Amino acid sequence: MRTAFAEAKALGQSLTALLDNARACVIQLGWDGQIVDASDHAVELLRRNDGLSDSGGVLRAMSLKDDATLQDLLARAIQPFGHLCASGSMMVRRSPPLPRLALHVKPVVPREQNHRSRPVAALVLIVDPAARPGMAPGDVEAALGLSPAETEIAVLLAEGRTAREIAAATGREYSTVRTHLKHIFAKLGVSRQVEVARLVWGLSSLPAPHDQLSRK
Repeated sequence: MRTAFAEAKALGQSLTALLDNARACVIQLGWDGQIVDASDHAVELLRRNDGLSDSGGVLRAMSLKDDATLQDLLARAIQPFGHLCASGSMMVRRSPPLPRLALHVKPVVPREQNHRSRPVAALVLIVDPAARPGMAPGDVEAALGLSPAETEIAVLLAEGRTAREIAAATGREYSTVRTHLKHIFAKLGVSRQVEVARLVWGLSSLPAPHDQLSRK
């Protein structure tokens, strides 16, 4: 599985760090879209039909709307030789009150024309926000350079909350949350909520800010 991650070299540090996190679920897909291999936690998640399932070797989302989005992501990631493959992310609904799963699809870039002799075409990384250890808001604020209000929203995004759910949970107007999100996007150089969540998840593998400062 690490070989496949190495070949999908554009995953980025925050995502590859999650491979060492026992709470991360990793699934390998073949060129026919079938599941080739999966981590133990991924197997357990699929067995429970916890937002996602293994339907005859095909990764499916339990929600019809989410499944349509998922199949589109997989189709974009697994392309014939010579076509551009694309990565993508989405949030997967589960039964309330469980937070949504965060799912990221990354193609394994082929290096040669006979790439179909290599079984892994794409990697699927799934993170359950409810299973991840909570991040101290102060650490997130210092590491990402956000204001206290922006930090609160970023942490809630990483827990799988939507903007409307964040507004309800924090007592803010939805428009206020959207304004904070625009500021967060600008500061972090991203354009999607799931990208903010991935940055927060990645902090769990980094030393706390005060540890970093003590080494300077």
